[in-house]
Amino acid sequence: MKFCAIPMLAAAALVTIQCSPLRDGIVPAAADRRISPDAFSFALMGDMPYSDRQIELFGKLIKEVNADPTVDLVLHTGDIKGSGRCDDRLYRDRFDLYQKFDKPFIYTIGDNEWADCHREDNGRYDPLERLAFLRTVFFADPTQSIGGQPIPVRSQSAIPGYETFVEHAVFRHKGIVFGTVHVV
Repeated sequence: MKFCAIPMLAAAALVTIQCSPLRDGIVPAAADRRISPDAFSFALMGDMPYSDRQIELFGKLIKEVNADPTVDLVLHTGDIKGSGRCDDRLYRDRFDLYQKFDKPFIYTIGDNEWADCHREDNGRYDPLERLAFLRTVFFADPTQSIGGQPIPVRSQSAIPGYETFVEHAVFRHKGIVFGTVHVV
């Protein structure tokens, strides 16, 4: 399988539009899934949590998502931290936090997690070393997602010459193909 960013991004935009069937401009409630047996919903988030207050509120979000039987997947578009710490403990804490989702959790790396870590207020880390560490924490097994119910994914790392790119993956859910692309 070859990976190409532009078609995958276009497909992701199309998937986002097509995943929630509409009737009269309203997304159907769980009880109204008779519209399509393949209907599903997912939680989509990014740029969170940043602060201690957001972490507290994030715990409530996890409980709400876990309690919602209509949510099949949780997708995070990156930036798991704001400015500040880029240390190992922060990444492990975020990983542990995301593991509290009962659903499959699909994570795409953002720039705050590694590219911005060279800044003095982030600890003056080597960004490439931070990226490598992130990959070991969040993609220890590049053949599956994280979360309480991991699902299989096909990682670009399975292609000879692309072994490093564990975060680039595709997976299928109810006939729809999703892709994660790490674009900074």
